[in-house]
Order: sequence, then C-alpha cells, then structure tokens
Amino acid sequence: MKHINQRNMKIVDEIMMFCLNHGGHNIDLNLKREEKKTTIFIKAHINNLPKNIFNEIKSSLSTPRRPEMEEYYWNLNGDDDTDCELALVGMMTDDVNIEYNNNELKIELVRLT
Repeated sequence: MKHINQRNMKIVDEIMMFCLNHGGHNIDLNLKREEKKTTIFIKAHINNLPKNIFNEIKSSLSTPRRPEMEEYYWNLNGDDDTDCELALVGMMTDDVNIEYNNNELKIELVRLT
C-alpha cells in the first residue's frame, strides 16, 4: 500500500482537529508502527463533551474499513469541516475503541497493513 505515512498523518490530523474544535486541551498522542499494523492512540481532556457529539464521532469512526474507498478518497481529508472526514477515517481503519469518562476522551485506532 502506497503512502502509509501520509495516510497515518491524515488520520492523526482529523482526530486532533476534532479534539481541538471541541475544546480539547492536554492532548496526548501515541503512534506505534509495527510490521503488520499501526496503532494510533489519542487522549484528550475535553470538558463536558456533549453525549450527541460523542455518539457522532463514535458512529463515524466505526464505519467499516473500505480499502477501495481509501485508495480513492484518502487525499480528500481536511478539505471540509464536516463529519464526512471522520467517516473517511473510519474507512481507513480496521478497529476503533473510543470512550469518554471524567472529561477524558480516549480514541484508539488500528490500521492493518
């Protein structure tokens, strides 16, 4: 697969923008590349994230991976300010874990290579 690093950075960019746009601060990022997968973990402190916003990001990021869409659309991320980018992130990842407790948002995304 071509452009693995660029795609990983677009995923990080979209998740970071979501956190910042919703008042995130004290954001931690961990990106771990292994031979067969990449894991992206982001933890952000966001005061009082509305439940409907949490449900929207959870739904968008849970979009099943679609490699054929990824090949065609990966470079469109960041062109718009809608949840469409988060759905594209979902299409670029194989597994997602997301939780929000005590004003702390944790997102873990896994991409198999």
